Amino acid sequence: MRDKRVKTFRFEDYATNPIKSAEEIYEFLGAGKPDIVNQWISQNTYGDSVSADTYGTSRNSSAIVHKWKTNLSTNEIHLINTLCAETLELLGYS
Repeated sequence: MRDKRVKTFRFEDYATNPIKSAEEIYEFLGAGKPDIVNQWISQNTYGDSVSADTYGTSRNSSAIVHKWKTNLSTNEIHLINTLCAETLELLGYS
């Protein structure tokens, strides 16, 4: 049984649906989400570029969330999946 005081939060979930994820976090904390949070999320995660400014903070988060898969070789991905299989399963990855 999971501890109800702990919420598993995966980057991929936030990157693909940041507003919904923020709502879930605020709900978990029992706090109201200020409207300005949605504005900040929209300005910083729905950019029209994958790389944009190297030092900038605005990115299209749903476009870059799986970018690592194209930057690593098949062998590297297999090695990571093999070495991290138990942890990945615990975190809900398949």
